[in-house]
Amino acid sequence: MPASLNPIPHNLTVILAGLAGGTLTFVAAIASQQVTLLGSALLSGIATCASALVGAAAATTERRPSLWIAGILILLLGWPAFHLNQRHAPPGVAELVGGCRRFTVYAQNRWPPAGAAKRATPRPDADKVGGYEPNELIAVDGWVRTQPAHPTNPSPWDSDVWFHVADGSGWVAFAAVRAHPTPLDPTGLSKNGGQPVPTHEACAGIVRWP
Repeated sequence: MPASLNPIPHNLTVILAGLAGGTLTFVAAIASQQVTLLGSALLSGIATCASALVGAAAATTERRPSLWIAGILILLLGWPAFHLNQRHAPPGVAELVGGCRRFTVYAQNRWPPAGAAKRATPRPDADKVGGYEPNELIAVDGWVRTQPAHPTNPSPWDSDVWFHVADGSGWVAFAAVRAHPTPLDPTGLSKNGGQPVPTHEACAGIVRWP
């Protein structure tokens, strides 16, 4: 008896196609630094489904237009999820291009005035768009060099580094944050300013000005 001309789609092909599409999409989304973790996961799920459908279609000798149409519809429906989960800065706030995974720093509490100002762009004369209480935890995701916020401070607190707030809402100056919580020196005379935040090259980026 002749073999069937319409074999059932091979399960392994479908699984491999789905895994490949989902994994590659997730890695690309994370590497782009332009999509949140939730957005990356949603994109990965969408790509997995679409890739599996394409794999199922490719594993048959019979053309299946419904599978292709379903794959296209999934991608189209997934686009709003991708768009809504992109990182967009508020109007007037500079964005960071590059950077790294988010890490935490602390608003300085060593010298008066304690706390950290959040500015719209990484410049000392930029609009203040918020602030943080002394020793408040701040999530950041990279840094750039522009102008020192406090050029007359002793080194390293005269640095021109600015850290980008991870939620995209603004920037904090190098001198305004510390790697660990600090006790207040009300005299302002102590030479121990606390532990500065390391500026690893892997977290360096460039500014996309508004």
